[in-house]
Amino acid sequence: MPTTTPTDALSAEILELKEKLNAVILVHNYQVPEIQEIGDYVGDSLGLSQQAAETDAEVIVFCGVHFMAETAKILSPDKTVILPDREAGCSLEESCPPDKLRELQATNPNFFTVTYINCSAEVKALSDVICTSGNAQKIVEQCPPDKDLLFVPDENLGQWVMEQTGRPMTLWQGNCYVHVEWTHAAITKIRDEHPDAPVVAHPECTKAVRILADEVCSTEKMVHYCRDVDSDSIIIATEAGMLHRLKKECPEKNFIPAPTEKCACNECHFMKMNTLEKVRDCMRDLTPQVELSPELIEHAKKSLTFSLGRDPSRDEMADALEMTTDEYDALVRDARIKKLISLDISTTEDGHTPLVEIIPGQDEGVDSILCREELKSEVAHAVSCLPEKERVAVTLYYMQGVTLKEIGEILDVTESRVCQIH
Repeated sequence: MPTTTPTDALSAEILELKEKLNAVILVHNYQVPEIQEIGDYVGDSLGLSQQAAETDAEVIVFCGVHFMAETAKILSPDKTVILPDREAGCSLEESCPPDKLRELQATNPNFFTVTYINCSAEVKALSDVICTSGNAQKIVEQCPPDKDLLFVPDENLGQWVMEQTGRPMTLWQGNCYVHVEWTHAAITKIRDEHPDAPVVAHPECTKAVRILADEVCSTEKMVHYCRDVDSDSIIIATEAGMLHRLKKECPEKNFIPAPTEKCACNECHFMKMNTLEKVRDCMRDLTPQVELSPELIEHAKKSLTFSLGRDPSRDEMADALEMTTDEYDALVRDARIKKLISLDISTTEDGHTPLVEIIPGQDEGVDSILCREELKSEVAHAVSCLPEKERVAVTLYYMQGVTLKEIGEILDVTESRVCQIH
């Protein structure tokens, strides 16, 4: 019989403890391979916490860093949440102390705080909305247009989101110490060595690196990109633990770790603090546990509502913005109509007919909206936000022959509502 190695024995002991505790083991993409192999779920921090909340497990074992285990506790307050090493922190979390954030927020009552999930539970509780690297662009696009956005704590992710959305924001001066290690020179060098290999970079990288990347995306989106891209080799600019998962997901491809100026790969020492021994010990002793007050959980969960993989309800939006549903409806109506009107003089690059045009009313002073066929549902949705007496009077005209690719996403609307269209 083959001799059982210590790693095999530890893994077997962990699996026995899992059954005994009715536990679920969550493993972040940046953990060492042997820990990834014993995980029930391997992925990014918020996705893991969501998956755990949907299970009937009584104990959550979070193999990641401290703020991730806190997020799991926020979403599963009735479950016991343990982690292998309480000291496994995060440079982004450390860069944004709650008291310093309060001080900055106090300087502008109109701040709407968009917070990257890599932060403490206390900072989440001070935030208006939480985003991930995967949904940050969408979250910012949905923020109230009359607010001054404050983005914390990652300045590089915030800068990338501004580039994607065109929305100005005040950026907190924080960063991931791992992702800022990559430089323009180092990425240029590896690209020259592998000219046919696309570069995939995490948005926590600096702009000097992002501009060299063929794709900038979250770790989860990296998996999809690498599956689909027509290339046998891919250069990866994110924490080295991600390579193990990518190799499992795409075994036929060659993954090249992007080097820094100092080493051939790049590891987070916080992520590497966890070991199989520590996983076994925390399950055996049910410690260290994550403990958060009910009040803190309530406030932090409110800001997390918008990152839970679904569109928030009207009531949730109003509650998060601390306004009545009628006030929220008015805000939405005004924002959509202002967005329509802002396009009334826009034309295509070749000077042809405007994409959307407000035509001053002739009969009884009623305005008409001229738009292209592909904008029909979006404009109809915007018109539906008008008060009934105005909505009924609006006439929509459509033009043919323009593709979605040509017009892009003009209005941030996904579904049309029933409204009066003549």
